[in-house]
Amino acid sequence: MNARLLPPEDDSSTVADVLDADHDAIDLAAPWDGPRCEKCSAPMKSDTVAVCHRCGWYASLGQFLEVDQDWEAYGDDADPSAAAPAPSHLEVWAKLLPPWAWVILGTVAAITLVSVAVRLLTADGSTTRTAWSVTQLAIGISVFFGCHLFNFLMVVSDDPDCGMLDLILRPLRVWLRTIRKLPKRLVVTDGAVAGMSAALLAIVVIGGLPYDRLWDWGFKQPPKQNLLGAVASQIQKVEGRGADNLEDAVSDFASKQNLDSDTKGKTRSPRPPKPQLDFDCVILGYRVDSEGRLVRLLLGTAFKDKLVYACAVSPKADSKESQDLVNRLSEIRAERPYVPIQASAIWVKPIYACRVTCETQTANGRLLKASWKQLLGNLQ
Repeated sequence: MNARLLPPEDDSSTVADVLDADHDAIDLAAPWDGPRCEKCSAPMKSDTVAVCHRCGWYASLGQFLEVDQDWEAYGDDADPSAAAPAPSHLEVWAKLLPPWAWVILGTVAAITLVSVAVRLLTADGSTTRTAWSVTQLAIGISVFFGCHLFNFLMVVSDDPDCGMLDLILRPLRVWLRTIRKLPKRLVVTDGAVAGMSAALLAIVVIGGLPYDRLWDWGFKQPPKQNLLGAVASQIQKVEGRGADNLEDAVSDFASKQNLDSDTKGKTRSPRPPKPQLDFDCVILGYRVDSEGRLVRLLLGTAFKDKLVYACAVSPKADSKESQDLVNRLSEIRAERPYVPIQASAIWVKPIYACRVTCETQTANGRLLKASWKQLLGNLQ
């Protein structure tokens, strides 16, 4: 301790000078509940400290000491009663990750909230949900690959060891080098993450993607040749026999079997579902409701090299496609069906082919539990 004893004759002047100089500062100090000097009431670090660092009072000797000013400056705390404020929860969480990581997390959170909102605010199977999902998927994929290509070009310019094969075969290697330099390339990294998140959320969260149309590249399998041959043969036979013979054939065919139900009067036990089979058919007639909308199609198919009545199905198409099909069928109307059918419909020439799926085909050519699959087009 850098201090020395003062002569007894200097005690009174020293005490007066010290008390007058420090008393006002001590009164303005913050409250202190620890030990204090008995002369100047200055805060002391502990009871074991014998000398007051302000006035120099040495309680054990009962006199003042001259205190070295350097020791006084170093020994004094800035403010013994002022404690550092505790950090808030937000500050604690903010320090867990670097700032660039919070930017990327915020981008992903924003895209997730938008995707969830679209899912909740749009109806299942609606055109709005489908359009939004397809648009978000396309934009997300485009943004991701654009950022991936741009990042690759930036890495190649800095690293000669990175080659063209890394763009496709080792994309993670390229991105790891970019991540190590963050936040230098935060914009391109955040863009790639946003694009990938948008594409994944469009599939997983929003949904409504028309997978049948996305994977349909327009290559439709043509109708089978046996169907073409059966249709041509039946058209030639009907148009050659005339209307009267056709009515007789219809009546004779209807008297032998009931076309509306193959299971009338029979009791069948439940059976496990059978695998679905695809059949090519032609449109023989159609039914519309009171507003002119298509509700039912009556189809024929080839069976033992002959055209026979197959089934009646409801086409799965939107209103525009259905109306377009009705307009085309109305141009090829016929007075009577081209095969014996005991049913009422607007009959047409068997020109338009389609494909249906069903469980099985009966002994007379009927398709059981058939459902619409797709329109194949005009046979002519």
